[in-house]
Amino acid sequence: MNNKIRGAILSTVMLSASAFAGTIDSVGTYHGTLNGVATGFFSGIGVGLDGVTCNGQSVAILPFTDPHYKDYLATLLAAQASGQSVRMYRMADTITSFYGGTYAYCTVTSVSLGDFPLW
Repeated sequence: MNNKIRGAILSTVMLSASAFAGTIDSVGTYHGTLNGVATGFFSGIGVGLDGVTCNGQSVAILPFTDPHYKDYLATLLAAQASGQSVRMYRMADTITSFYGGTYAYCTVTSVSLGDFPLW
């Protein structure tokens, strides 16, 4: 395959990927891909949102103390590794704050991989 064709394909893929930024609907559910997953983010896992903010932040948090932490983390990592979209249902309902409210993040309370039909 010559360089012009490779360049055209790469450009198309990059434009397509950026055209589908994440969304947060009226009930606070995020739908989109992830910009990253970071361990040790305050007292949890930082989850990068794609092209949107929740509570003014481009990151949501999955607290280490959540009883379903391992299940959610496995789903988030599968989504990050595969590039699939996720739905995080009503994450804007719960805000986790640090340093007296200086940093306040929407909290991951449920995660689905792909287009789960009920959220």
